[in-house]
Amino acid sequence: MTDGTGLRLRMALRTSFTVGEERPALGGVRWFQARLAGTTGVPTHRVILWAVPPAGPSPARIRKWAETLQALDHRGLAEIAAAGEFEGRAWLAEQVPSGQTLEERLATRGVLSVRETINVLREVARVLTVLHRHGIAHGGLAAQTIRLGPQGEVTLANGRPEGSVASDLHALGRVGWAMLTGHTPDPAATTDPALGRHAVPPELSLLLRQLLGHESAGRPDRAEAVLSALDAFPIRHHSPLGVILEGAGRGARQVERHPGVLLAVLAAVGLFLVAFMRFGR
Repeated sequence: MTDGTGLRLRMALRTSFTVGEERPALGGVRWFQARLAGTTGVPTHRVILWAVPPAGPSPARIRKWAETLQALDHRGLAEIAAAGEFEGRAWLAEQVPSGQTLEERLATRGVLSVRETINVLREVARVLTVLHRHGIAHGGLAAQTIRLGPQGEVTLANGRPEGSVASDLHALGRVGWAMLTGHTPDPAATTDPALGRHAVPPELSLLLRQLLGHESAGRPDRAEAVLSALDAFPIRHHSPLGVILEGAGRGARQVERHPGVLLAVLAAVGLFLVAFMRFGR
């Protein structure tokens, strides 16, 4: 904040928000940690600051966009607290949901299991479906803007009033790829052997390739179509043992790559049960 913008923003919003440290952001916007004025503790909100028009959207456009999102009142979108103008720039304050971002989860875990990936993609597709039905593109979908709550809930930070349905769907494919492989896809690549090594169901692999533009046949052109495809995937009911074996992150990948490990574990459990029944009489 060497340019003094953060200090001036803090003074301008001091009656509503206590604006704190500036954090890295995407796409030319700036955002600052914040909390409601008069409160203490960890930051509960963030204040997003756009560039001066025409490099950024006008304050009037952001206000109208924010009002539309507030009217949706969707549980999968971060709650917008306020929007306004600061030195000719548009700003918006939104609540930060509990949990960690998908980017943070991947930094810790490396990759997610197939089951977790499908669940996250499904919840994100639900939000995009609602937005697109109201003529709104998210415009900022990425691992940094997806937050995973402690009870498995998925919440999106509000994006930006630009973008398109096509760009949202492509971004969804990139997010799905990153969850399964730990890295974003190479735009020049048409195949990625990592997906095969991770025993990804062919239906999911095909959907991701379609979203990324690697497969033109049957490519979804609406978030609703993606959601229908994800809902059609077989739903596996996991036994407690299955949950333990599937695990998460790289551990799950090891089980998928080595079926012999699964057989060995099942054999050990069987021997334990036989011994328990024999000596427990």
